[in-house]
Amino acid sequence: MAVTSEQKNKVLANIRRERLIELTRALVDIPSATGHEADCARFLVERMREIGLKTELQEIADNRYNAIGILKGTGRGLNLLFDGHLDTSYSGKEKVLEGGGYKPQSYLVENEWIYGAGSNNMKSAIAGYVEAVRAIKEAGVALPGDVVIAGVSGEIEIGPVDEFQGCDYAGHGIGTLQLIRHGIAVDCAIIGEPTFFQVTPWHFGTVWVAFRTKGTMAHTAWADRAVNAIDETLIIHAALKQWIEGYRGRNIYDGMKPNVNLSAIRGGWPWRVARTPVFCDLFMDVRLSPNMTVMQLKAELDEFLAELKRAHPTLKSELEFYCAGPGTVVPKDSFVIGAISRAHQDVFGTAPKVGGVNFYSDAAYLNRFDIPTVNYGLSGRLRSGGDGFDPHDGEHTSITDLVEGTKVYALAALDIASRRRSG
Repeated sequence: MAVTSEQKNKVLANIRRERLIELTRALVDIPSATGHEADCARFLVERMREIGLKTELQEIADNRYNAIGILKGTGRGLNLLFDGHLDTSYSGKEKVLEGGGYKPQSYLVENEWIYGAGSNNMKSAIAGYVEAVRAIKEAGVALPGDVVIAGVSGEIEIGPVDEFQGCDYAGHGIGTLQLIRHGIAVDCAIIGEPTFFQVTPWHFGTVWVAFRTKGTMAHTAWADRAVNAIDETLIIHAALKQWIEGYRGRNIYDGMKPNVNLSAIRGGWPWRVARTPVFCDLFMDVRLSPNMTVMQLKAELDEFLAELKRAHPTLKSELEFYCAGPGTVVPKDSFVIGAISRAHQDVFGTAPKVGGVNFYSDAAYLNRFDIPTVNYGLSGRLRSGGDGFDPHDGEHTSITDLVEGTKVYALAALDIASRRRSG
């Protein structure tokens, strides 16, 4: 079935700025750090039920849920999933993060910017999904296909390691995996990660690596005779700095270099510094090109460490991969890419930017279940200018972008769910 211009205009006219502000702020005001998303999921399910969607609170683990809402189609149409995570990157309790955008209490600036944890990544997008679907339903447009909204738990790039175990560290896509393995059947998906209106058909993978280095026990009185694990780790650190530049240059994908982050280091006993450190662990995050496998990276780093040990005979270090997610790519001629691009063109009057990103998303899992998925987010613009993330103020999103992006979501949903399934 073809959606008429009159129907599209009616849907767009139903999108309300005030409702988008209210829902975004309400979601931000519910703390939902990874592992603690239940209250936010319950709220979202209730809000979707209020606008007439078929809803489900899907359990992932004890007191962890996905919030699902479905605008049912009339039958034999393509089904679209709007996927977005409820968990936030920051709990608001991190003492070193002082900006208001890191806290789960929303506030407005200049009547144009919503600040608060999750406002950028990505509760504003979830509010956009709900308002877009509400506008379609209110306009009375009957679509053949379903439009599904899923607020998922456990997406943030967090993973268990060493003593850091339990629900607080259970992220990296567990909610979306539960969603697609247990009951949701869709033809394509849109994820509103904060791309600032860039159509993003691919992104790098991610591999978390630990170098576990050992020293020898010694009192400070005999420290000059000992192997210091911190000193040994600094040898690895210096060598990795050189390796990183070569790795990035060798693995450019679609014009973008994969980032590598030397992220954490732990060694020795700070409560007993009269002993030489007998262990030191160095952790890094390696972004992985969509055309490179995890085992290819493993082989390269194994050889890196072997060469380093040959050059430094006292070096006792082992390499560990403790979290991995391959990269993902959907063809640029995929129908979901075409739908979101046409919708963007209709709203903004210009073609969208198309490219990849260095962050990870649940698109990787959806694509591996043969659900073509594109990242397209209405957030990501900074109040200070440009795009990305503000390390001082934390998360914020433009209300103007929120309104315009919601229009794009609505038009894309009309495009996709109005298509009849072949066969």
